[in-house]
Amino acid sequence: MLNIDDLFKLIYEGKLCPYCGAETIYVDSTAVYSKSYGMIYLCTPCDAYVGVHKGTANAKGRLANAELRFWKKEAHAYFDPIWQVELNKGGTKYAIRNKAYDWLSKELGIHREITHIGFFDIYLCKQSVEICKKVELETIESTTTKVKSDMPRPEIESPDFLSVRDNRTIAFLDDWLPKFEEKFGDDFVYDKKKFCFTLKVINDRSEIDVFDFYPKANKVLFRKENRWIKPGLNWLINTFLHL
Repeated sequence: MLNIDDLFKLIYEGKLCPYCGAETIYVDSTAVYSKSYGMIYLCTPCDAYVGVHKGTANAKGRLANAELRFWKKEAHAYFDPIWQVELNKGGTKYAIRNKAYDWLSKELGIHREITHIGFFDIYLCKQSVEICKKVELETIESTTTKVKSDMPRPEIESPDFLSVRDNRTIAFLDDWLPKFEEKFGDDFVYDKKKFCFTLKVINDRSEIDVFDFYPKANKVLFRKENRWIKPGLNWLINTFLHL
């Protein structure tokens, strides 16, 4: 009979479903996607699966159902920019990401060997998002100072975005804001602290892409690459409203 350590080992290896306890099947990802992205471990009854590292049969973590897949992507959306910006300073991706996970394990108060988003449950994913949110804006701003040096900074007359009156803002509020709200609902929100709107969309790889839009400055920041997208408003409208 398996002890608890053996059970967790099989779960982390993707060979046992954490939801129903059944053995998983090792199949091509076409079983869940429209095209192949490599092999996966799958539990069909639970609609739970996990991919493997390229060229191996080693699972990237535990199986995840739809809700956990969402929160794992959300956690990556906030955690990855923190370590990715360090790549510009030299060092290997492996070493820099490991250092970031060392930091996250201390913040979460869990053992380092299980500190990986691929191993997390929904609770740990949510905790990671909240922890990373506290440092994300500072990290992004510190790595884009040169890019933003010539960007007009919004003059905030009030904490309420709607009170800031300039031609671009008025046009955005009157013409485009209702369309974005209608199409994206809660995935398009205003962040008073950053003085921007944030749009979350699912890309063609079923990953969550996050864009921050500063309407007065007419700039869009793609968080995943810490990259400013020009010409801002026009790009956002043409890409996501298909106008």
